[in-house]
Amino acid sequence: MLKKYFIVAFFVLVYSQGYAVLSPFYQSTKEIASLINDPRFVEAFRTKEHPSVYPVVKIERTEKGYRVYSDFFYLDADILYSYSSRPGPIIFDWNFHEAVDIDVM
Repeated sequence: MLKKYFIVAFFVLVYSQGYAVLSPFYQSTKEIASLINDPRFVEAFRTKEHPSVYPVVKIERTEKGYRVYSDFFYLDADILYSYSSRPGPIIFDWNFHEAVDIDVM
């Protein structure tokens, strides 16, 4: 009888923590995919000087989120984490800044 309780307790501990947090690689992959697929990103990536959407050249991690570059400008996107007391993937949302022109010589 005690053996059954031990087995049940073992599986509860192992499987309840298994999905608690993604590894940093998978979390950042999830964040970048969410960033690129967000319709607000497409709108923020258009500027008055460049009304069409240009291809993304580079994505850099910053202290507050990501900086996304095109050939002519860059855009900062702050990531807003929503922490929960329950285990599971981290929920987040985006705050997009205005695009800033890159000085091209």
